[in-house]
Amino acid sequence: LRLSFGDNDLSKLVFGSDNDKSIKKALSQIFPTSRQLFCTRHLKDNLKAFLANVIGMNKSERLYVYNLIFGSKGISSSDSAVNFALKCGKFIKEFNASHPSIVAYFRRSLIHPLRCNLNLQAHEWTNNNSESLNHVIKQMFDWKRYSIFRVIDLLFSIVQTEALDAGRAVIGLGNYRLAPCVNITPKVDIDSFLKKTKEKRHEYMKKILHNSSKASIGKSGAIMLFPTRRGFKINQRRRPRASRTYSKRRLRKSTKYVS
Repeated sequence: LRLSFGDNDLSKLVFGSDNDKSIKKALSQIFPTSRQLFCTRHLKDNLKAFLANVIGMNKSERLYVYNLIFGSKGISSSDSAVNFALKCGKFIKEFNASHPSIVAYFRRSLIHPLRCNLNLQAHEWTNNNSESLNHVIKQMFDWKRYSIFRVIDLLFSIVQTEALDAGRAVIGLGNYRLAPCVNITPKVDIDSFLKKTKEKRHEYMKKILHNSSKASIGKSGAIMLFPTRRGFKINQRRRPRASRTYSKRRLRKSTKYVS
């Protein structure tokens, strides 16, 4: 990937991640002049887990700390570097004596990501879209490894499927519907659309996207709707957050012997 950029200026290149250490280390070595974004959803979830599982705070205490950082007037909503520094200093001063471990976690895991998001004016950026597509790809690969040529073919089939779904959404069919911002003029009925050649359909779709007032979810201009079933991993019966683990009962070894 680095070689594909050649001698171009990489200072305007921005990478987004979930604050994973290995990703940050790789980017700092391969793209040292690039900038980074960090998913606020992961930052929030990690903070909640730390306060509950490591510190052992009750719900009201966790909510207080959470709002100081991610609340509407918290550190993450700072509108300038000066305001950010003032709020960070106030937070550290408040907890430095009573909860030094919170201050250590804040300095280790939150100050840098929040400052990076502030510099790029992306206070609430998340990587939800990329993770969603990543899950779709894993489902198609059935969580197995394939050769690069097989991967390219499968990715191409995903793009083809999205194009077909977008075409169905235009004429009101399928599990998708067009976003309100997509402007279709003139409208076409099902019979007329199906009678068009492949090239004519492609031109028609490009015209629709060009006339749209603003970008919508996905390049197809369609909002994904899955009314019946969400994505599941292999042998997964429920979503992870709501799931309960089940295991077979282990038979205790009897210490009694039958003579």
